[in-house]
Amino acid sequence: MIHLVLEPKNETIQQYIERAIESANDQNVILNCAFNGGVFEVPPKSDVDTIYNNWKESLNDRHIKFESRFETIYQYIERALLKAAEKNSILDCEFNGAEFVVTKHSTMHSAYADWERAMEKQEEEYKKSDEYKTFQREQEMKKERMNQEVVILLDKFNTLDLRPTTYEGMKAVLDWLAEYQNYSDCVLCTESNDAYVVEKLKENGYIANNWVGAPKNTFQDMRCYFEYIVGQAISTMEVLAMHSCVVVYRDMWVEDFKEK
Repeated sequence: MIHLVLEPKNETIQQYIERAIESANDQNVILNCAFNGGVFEVPPKSDVDTIYNNWKESLNDRHIKFESRFETIYQYIERALLKAAEKNSILDCEFNGAEFVVTKHSTMHSAYADWERAMEKQEEEYKKSDEYKTFQREQEMKKERMNQEVVILLDKFNTLDLRPTTYEGMKAVLDWLAEYQNYSDCVLCTESNDAYVVEKLKENGYIANNWVGAPKNTFQDMRCYFEYIVGQAISTMEVLAMHSCVVVYRDMWVEDFKEK
């Protein structure tokens, strides 16, 4: 069979291999390929994964394993590009479990594209695994349980005194908000009803962001601090979901006023 040479363009290894396979099939030839120091052949009817592995195996011994730090993928690639150019080496990179190669010829765009493809492949393989199937079943069970629980919790909300004057009454409202936060801020919980909770709180005189920016000594008053926390619950539910800060503030409020 005829052998031809296929020169790389300004492209990623994935794009180069895909182009080589298409050309080999169209011309019914074997292509002699070279990319970033790796030399390999592409016969007709090849598949991308096999050729990619052949390319990796053909790379010379200038490989360096490049460890990631506590950083973003962009910072990691930027360091890898500098290292590859400095050492004139091929870097075996891994970020979030996805493996890819960076050479002195790589760019931020090409390296990121290679990493994205590796991530997509990793995700596809994970979704075929028994572990993923088990995870899906557990999520469905969790969704059903949480929706049953939040319906009961919303019924409990309707029994609360939303205009309390005592420590115990205020604590009951804050305890309910703290418990509801977990359901408000969970995508699995489709039966949560933030709009209803906000509406009822406002009907009872509470204001979003109440007491925000007030002098520090304002929060020495039990009622003012209570209204501030409820105001935070309202403001965050109006934006997206109740923020976990409401739970933290409830704990602080209880600690400050439980003896008074």
